[in-house]
Amino acid sequence: MQNPEFKTSPFFVCGVARSGTSFMHHILNEHPSIKIAYESKLFDEGYEVYKHNKKIKSHGDFAAFSKKLAEIEKQESQNNWMVNILNQNSEELYLQYTKEPSYEKLVEKIFNFPDSAHCWGNKMLRLARCSELLSRWPNAKIIVLLRNPKAVFLSQKKYFGFRIKSSAIYWNRHSKLTRELAEDSSNYLIVKYEELVMKPVNTLGKILQFLGINEKKSAENLLSKRPVKTTRVDAYKTELNAEEEEMIAGLCFDEMRYWGYDPAPAGFQRNINTLDTAKEMILEYLPRLPLNPRVWRRKKILQRFFKILLHKN
Repeated sequence: MQNPEFKTSPFFVCGVARSGTSFMHHILNEHPSIKIAYESKLFDEGYEVYKHNKKIKSHGDFAAFSKKLAEIEKQESQNNWMVNILNQNSEELYLQYTKEPSYEKLVEKIFNFPDSAHCWGNKMLRLARCSELLSRWPNAKIIVLLRNPKAVFLSQKKYFGFRIKSSAIYWNRHSKLTRELAEDSSNYLIVKYEELVMKPVNTLGKILQFLGINEKKSAENLLSKRPVKTTRVDAYKTELNAEEEEMIAGLCFDEMRYWGYDPAPAGFQRNINTLDTAKEMILEYLPRLPLNPRVWRRKKILQRFFKILLHKN
């Protein structure tokens, strides 16, 4: 039975980089009743723009605001459909906004323009943002992906050049936050990447059911369009060296055991202090600053840095 309240609430796909969030985005986007954006900025940067443009009293005011939202979304080409909606339909969106003048309702209208979708949402990464999102959409659904941190690092190193210590600390914090926020909440569904890959029909079926879509053939149909590749699931076993495996397992030892991942060859949990965590964040993003000066503002690096120092998520 479909959730009657869900239509006005989004869903979010979260997880550390290279944990399967992009694959989840692509496969869900194949469903005709689902509309999902790829790391849309409407939910964070867009909301900040709105808070500074609350005095929208005319279509001209709204058109200028809509143009700012479109400029933000241009950062991701997979969201060009949203850019087109914002640029080409500001008058109709403004009329809808005058009837229900809230940012949350406006985002809903953008995602459901011109045709209504049963499910709409966003693929993102940082789980720490979800508490704030739930304060604005209390009925939102959040899918949290987990993947063996050894496999995560191998993929992050290949695609992004991540530092090993940074990768492990990032995964460890995500795992702890998953337990804190998601384990006892009906708003969250925790999905292990390995189960999605090795048992795709059953796992995807659970995800669709969580989103209120219960057609028996939906999972099979989606997988026929986006087949699962199993060849890289255990690649870390042969492609990581012993030192790398020990480093990752030592920094993630307790959390790996909790989720059923083998922490060998480490024999205990290494200490991760606050300064180490803050230092790794800065070292990870510092080389990117000259190449993309906006990245620190866009990813709120300094805010996140000080939250870590204050022992916040």
